[in-house]
Amino acid sequence: MADTTSSAGLIERSAAAFASGTPEGAGDDGFFGPASVTWRMSADLASPVAGLRSLLLQALHPLAMAGVDQHSGWHRDPVGRLAATIAYLTTVTFGDRTAARHAAARGGASMIMSAAPTW
Repeated sequence: MADTTSSAGLIERSAAAFASGTPEGAGDDGFFGPASVTWRMSADLASPVAGLRSLLLQALHPLAMAGVDQHSGWHRDPVGRLAATIAYLTTVTFGDRTAARHAAARGGASMIMSAAPTW
């Protein structure tokens, strides 16, 4: 029987992350704004599917996965890691400038140096 404990609540946690990253009463239109291609593309329902596809393609590259394994806590809570990524992307895309800067300072992408695995 498959272990489903790590994926428990995937939809609920992802939806909550999206909702927490979507601002209410934003102070400005953020870095992109409602007329931008970024908002139009990110608001499309195909975006989550494209995002999952990107993660699957990344998982095929051994060096990318070595970096993820060495510098991420995804193996302890993969659903939480996905939810945090969704919240970050939503805040930076749709949030006002203050919220986007705060999210980036809290833990956006940064330069990571990893050792290549030796098989």
